[in-house]
Amino acid sequence: MQEKPTGSGVTFIKFGGAVITDKTKASTLRKDVLNNLISELKNIWPKYQGRLVLGHGQGSFAHQPASEYGTANGFGDSAERGRTGMALVHHTAAQLNRIVVSECIDQKIPAITWLSSSAYSLKKKDYLAGNSAAIWEMLRQGMLPVTGGDVLADSQIGCSIWSTEEVFEQLILDAVSQGKKVDAVIYLTEVDGVLDDAGTVLPQLTPEDWSSVEGQLFATKGVDVTGGMRLKLQHAFRLAKLGIDVKILSGNIQGNLSAVLAGKKWHGTHITTARKDHE
Repeated sequence: MQEKPTGSGVTFIKFGGAVITDKTKASTLRKDVLNNLISELKNIWPKYQGRLVLGHGQGSFAHQPASEYGTANGFGDSAERGRTGMALVHHTAAQLNRIVVSECIDQKIPAITWLSSSAYSLKKKDYLAGNSAAIWEMLRQGMLPVTGGDVLADSQIGCSIWSTEEVFEQLILDAVSQGKKVDAVIYLTEVDGVLDDAGTVLPQLTPEDWSSVEGQLFATKGVDVTGGMRLKLQHAFRLAKLGIDVKILSGNIQGNLSAVLAGKKWHGTHITTARKDHE
């Protein structure tokens, strides 16, 4: 599909956990894939500097302890065990974040960690309070903020997990409330886009298509405590209603990320508020 070049607002990109890690093996990085994706970012960096936020899924890193300790559902019956789980999940999430940031820096991209656990708090898994001012200042200074899924303090249940999609959505809501422009959200996944029952990529979806595609969604491979493609589409449709384009495409096809950022032909699913003819 052919897209027009991105405008002047901020673009959010997520490297899916199943793309940059092997989700079937604990804490296993797909280093070659990560290197290739960051190389593609490096090629477009001069055009996007100061208006790009990078996020990453946790894949085989933080999902493992989160599953073991049930961290998504809080401390449970044992606050001591819950605190241990929260600490381990945060530690493992931060480890993968440092790997991604380090690779960016190695490729001469001035990346810097921004974690939602230091900016937001929750109540019964939903947003309670926070301040994202630091990330907008990082962008103003020409940095690349790197965020991802994380464990956040929760006033009712002790803690809960927020996926990268949830972090992105709250950042975008913050941006919109402050009059900042957001151009697009790009999700790089392990598959070619949103697929129908026959395995064919659906090139375009609108929020009205949710009921028809919901039953076709498949389970994520490996351990995943945040909802996989189902959660991704729910967030994507909400963002589309805000007028923000969402693009879901494979992170395993070399050059796909470069193409979508450059406004060239790319392969995947475009989620928007209104159907458009493809060029």
